[in-house]
Amino acid sequence: MLLYVGPDQLIPLSGIFGTVFGLALMFWGKVMQGYRKLSSLLTSRSAAEEKSES
Repeated sequence: MLLYVGPDQLIPLSGIFGTVFGLALMFWGKVMQGYRKLSSLLTSRSAAEEKSES
């Protein structure tokens, strides 16, 4: 009985999962835009450091 998982435990978990997934879908464009901006900033910074060293 210790590992019993019934609907009373699964329904709130599925609600939380659905909320997180829905928010991720709503803001996915902004997340990817920030990731691209950060990665381009890091790559341009490392490219500038390589040019200054040579």
